Amino acid sequence: ALSLTHAGWLAATSHLLDTTFNMGRQAPVVWAQREDKLYITVQVANVVDKQIELTPEKLTFKGTDNVSKEEYEVTLEFYKPVDVEESKQMANQRVLFFNLQKQESGPYWPRLLKDSAKQRWLKTDFDKWKDEDEEDEEADKSVPGMDGMEGFDMEAMQRMMAGGGGGMPGMGG
Repeated sequence: ALSLTHAGWLAATSHLLDTTFNMGRQAPVVWAQREDKLYITVQVANVVDKQIELTPEKLTFKGTDNVSKEEYEVTLEFYKPVDVEESKQMANQRVLFFNLQKQESGPYWPRLLKDSAKQRWLKTDFDKWKDEDEEDEEADKSVPGMDGMEGFDMEAMQRMMAGGGGGMPGMGG
């Protein structure tokens, strides 16, 4: 029979306690995609002390809601790599928005994350979502001289700008 004293149990489990109590709340995320892009929105308002790291394999965000003082974080390990140099981000008082370029254009990813488990904090952004066949139809109707503007939502940008958004320093957006 295994017998642990209280002190022994604390010593054996202290690493679990440290990581549990230092973690912020899981930031809610919505996403959509095109053949060549991912649209990711982290839904945390009034963010201060934000830390954002984007690598080809993952996006990590940590920040504090300046009103509620709650800390939030999220790590997204992507299904496939993204092109960091060609990706952009914007922030306003309500959300952080990422327009990430996939490294390989092609069929839609079956999911955003490498892990196939359902994540309660991750949802589809139906305002930006288009099925692959809808995207093909839209490409047929493209306007000459407007290449590269697919998926650009002028109304969403104007709403974000009205909310005080702008590019984030050092992040190319």
